[in-house]
Amino acid sequence: MDTHTGEGRCLRCGGTVGSLLHVMCCDGQQGAVEAAEPSNVVTFAVPRFLGDVDPAHNVRATDPETSYLAAFRHPFKRTNLRWRCYAALRAVGGSGYTDDELHLTTGIALNSANKRRGELTQAGLVIDSGGRRLTRAGSPAIVWVAV
Repeated sequence: MDTHTGEGRCLRCGGTVGSLLHVMCCDGQQGAVEAAEPSNVVTFAVPRFLGDVDPAHNVRATDPETSYLAAFRHPFKRTNLRWRCYAALRAVGGSGYTDDELHLTTGIALNSANKRRGELTQAGLVIDSGGRRLTRAGSPAIVWVAV
């Protein structure tokens, strides 16, 4: 099954065909047509993690039932969002991103981007750089970097 749209975007991961996100999430899983296309994308060793987060990690004991339902509803989508956050942090290198900057860079909603970054931190793939930058609201925020 071909998973491309006419604009060169993958329907499986939403990434641009040949992009780092697409190669990490889909390459070899999206069909014979795409698998046969040449790629000049440089990849890095992909951590085994990124799909192994307990959805309950993002739900507090005091949260309503709807929060639990949402946490368990789309695990694959959260995996793709984790990949997008991780790829963005890897791409920016040592200068890192605050959660606000990660949200703006990836286009992922702020409350989702900071949860995905939290899961990456829990897995040891992202750490506090020790640096701080101001958010758009003027508050100091942690600058996170991929390890």
